[in-house]
Amino acid sequence: MQLHNGLNSFFNVIKNLENNQSKEEAWLNYYKEYKEIFDTIFANLYMTDINKIKQDIVPHIDLYSLAEQANKSSQVIDQAEVIEVLKKSGDYFKFTKEFDVYMLVGFGHIDGTALPAASRPFLYLGLERLSNIDIERLIQHEFNHLVRFDSLLEDNMTVGQLIIAEGLATLTPLIMNKMDFSHSNLQNMLFLDDQQYNRLKENIHLIEQDIKTDFEKKITPSLMAKYFMLNENLKFGKSGYFFGMQVILTLLKNGWELRDLTFLNSNLIWNEYQKLRY
Repeated sequence: MQLHNGLNSFFNVIKNLENNQSKEEAWLNYYKEYKEIFDTIFANLYMTDINKIKQDIVPHIDLYSLAEQANKSSQVIDQAEVIEVLKKSGDYFKFTKEFDVYMLVGFGHIDGTALPAASRPFLYLGLERLSNIDIERLIQHEFNHLVRFDSLLEDNMTVGQLIIAEGLATLTPLIMNKMDFSHSNLQNMLFLDDQQYNRLKENIHLIEQDIKTDFEKKITPSLMAKYFMLNENLKFGKSGYFFGMQVILTLLKNGWELRDLTFLNSNLIWNEYQKLRY
């Protein structure tokens, strides 16, 4: 495991701004230093490329604010704790491959992610968003993604594949910390308030009908928003995470182990759920 901290490099972005370099040029220097990581994030999460990022996002970001927030996070994050949680996660999943951890400054959107990688597996932590985050829970969640995506290589994921992946990852901190599956704990894993969580519980059958319709479809920006985001315009925010948890919980309650499910093909998990559910 190698840990890369990009805070000082981002401070150079600020220095370049103060030396009258343009915002785009200053940020591009940072992007180029971590090009493979950012390109993977842009392609998989933003579903776009660097040209659209330069055009649609970079002109509107406040680099000074991002630097301030990232510096604040660096003051409260214990890097030794990060390394310890990563080691424990690797031991739990018996993951012995070499991987990288990038603590970088993004656009203020992403706490953490682990995505199918072109070379070595990697886990990304967004420094500008970590000052009030449970870093242990975040790393455990993302480590499940790292292990699963590396072992299954599910590129160009479908709605169903991502729902199952998020169900596994969301439950990982509960399993690793030996917490029960109470609604309170499940709600906390989703970062939802009572009203948001209860709406999902009360409408699970409607959510399942929607998901069955879209299950085999490739993820698009609109489907990503529909199932994996939370905003006032969405009827059921984060329904993909919620339903994914229900799928995995059903299997766990019938004797499966989360560690084994993490390495199991999405269709096999879905078929097993259907047998147990119906």
